[in-house]
Amino acid sequence: MRRSTSRSTPAWPPRSPASTRGSRRPRSSPGAPAHVTPEQEQTAARVLDPAARFQHAIDLAYRYLGYRDRTVVELRRHLESKRVEPRTIDEVVAELQVQGYVDDARFAVRFAEDRRTLDAWGADRIERKLLQAGVSPEHIAAALAAQDGEEELDAAVALLRRRYRDAPETDRERERALGMLVRKGYALELAYDAVRAFERDRLVD
Repeated sequence: MRRSTSRSTPAWPPRSPASTRGSRRPRSSPGAPAHVTPEQEQTAARVLDPAARFQHAIDLAYRYLGYRDRTVVELRRHLESKRVEPRTIDEVVAELQVQGYVDDARFAVRFAEDRRTLDAWGADRIERKLLQAGVSPEHIAAALAAQDGEEELDAAVALLRRRYRDAPETDRERERALGMLVRKGYALELAYDAVRAFERDRLVD
């Protein structure tokens, strides 16, 4: 008996190997545009448009200045932390100085007055803090000149009266009073004078 040489007809169309492993998402062609969010569009617009960059930066500055006065250096640091480019920062700072929103001389005077009145700080501590805020030595000197040495001595003695009921009687008590004044920012020599004046006042009382 003759064997049949015919073969079974394969299924059509043939299934690709990929079809047996599940469908895959088609890859986008290299030239296809990527999806862009509205936020990315706004960022791109600011990069391309100098006016938009300036407006974005000055809006950041206004919000930052809304809490309290700032120095030029503090404002620059803030804008740098927001990734504003240096040229735009220069433009914003110049504009805000013209408008009177940023004024280091005014800042120094107000800061010195507040720290003396509210916290009983001495000149040394006020000077250190203003330097840290980026205020120039010239502006600091002018702000501190509003109070002469005699007035600062009176302020130190008044602070001792509020802190201590009785005058120090031992060296240890004197050192404690002296240390408190120095930490508050009074110069060492002035602090010595204040402690001695406090002792004399208590003897008279």
